This record gives sequence, C-alpha cells and structure tokens, in this order.
Amino acid sequence: MFSLIESKEKIAEAQRKLEATIRRDFKTKAVKNIGFPGGTTFDAKVVADGSYWYWSSDYDGKDIPNPRRLNWFGLFGNDADLQISVEINTAYEGRNDRVAGFFARDTDTGSIYLLHSGRVGGGTKGVGKAAFLAWSNQRPIDIVDSSGRIKEGVLVMPIGGCKNFCVNGQLAGNCCTPMELQLNDRHERTDRQPAG
Repeated sequence: MFSLIESKEKIAEAQRKLEATIRRDFKTKAVKNIGFPGGTTFDAKVVADGSYWYWSSDYDGKDIPNPRRLNWFGLFGNDADLQISVEINTAYEGRNDRVAGFFARDTDTGSIYLLHSGRVGGGTKGVGKAAFLAWSNQRPIDIVDSSGRIKEGVLVMPIGGCKNFCVNGQLAGNCCTPMELQLNDRHERTDRQPAG
C-alpha cells in the first residue's frame, strides 16, 4: 500500500531528494530557452544526460490558483531551444488533485516515489487520462491520503533513483536491488517489453 505525503516539510524534503538524484545523474549543465504552448521560459538552467533534460522551479506567485513546484522533462539537443515533453509538477502541501504530480511512501518498504495521476491535457480531442494509460500500458495504483480517501497514481520513479527501472520483472537499464525488483514487479507488471 502507498500513503500520500501531505505535510509541507515532507513534500519539500522529497522534492529536494528528487532534484538531487536527477542532478547527480544528469551531469551536463546548459542554459536554454524552454518552449511550451502559450510561452517560453528564457535562459533556464537545465541539467541533461545527453539525451534528456530536466528543469525545476517554483510557480507560487500571489495570483497563482494552484501554487506548485515545476518539474519539466524533455528531449535534449545542443543546438536548439527545448520543448517540454512531460510535466510532473507537485503541490507544496496537502492533497491537490489539480496538480498531477505527487509523492507517496510505500508502507511496506518505506521508499518514497514520485507519482503522476495520469491526467494529461492539451485541449486536443483524444488526449486525456484514458488515452495516456492505454498508450503507456501503465496501471495506476491506489494511494491513501490522511483522511482515508483513495487517489490513483502511476509510479514514475523512486526519489532516490534507480539506474534502471524494472518492467515485467526485467531490468529496463542496469540496476535494481532485489527489493526494487520485487516492488516494481508487484506494482508495474505489464505485457510490454522493457524500455531500455
């Protein structure tokens, strides 16, 4: 079972650990413009691993209806501006179902994970949670919040990292401890081939 992390302090701690993990593994630093529908973030300091990039920042102005920490990911290119492929933004405190990213603790292992609700938008017909889940072949898992209510989420990654993530009980990279193998096999079993 997974429990939602809701306290401001624990969410901030999980976010710091997530960022440290990504920065540890994404060693290239670059200043890039990041384009997205409706605008551009200029001169963003991104980290990359040669293929993918990551950028994070606060989005918490006084007129922002859903303050959150931005976690943006995409494909990296040396010569071009960047485009967001995935946003996994997280609320600063509590349960906020308008922000798709969140952190939860596996109550069996104590490990903390970044999860995504699976809810995606974009304003295009056929783009949404059901289409995303069908395309990705991911099954949401149940997460319980402090009031006992259930929230669904798709496991993204352990915040401490794993050089390889397991799919179908097979390594999708080059690591997984026996516990990670068991956890990922238990929660992430799919019929597709490993991604790495």
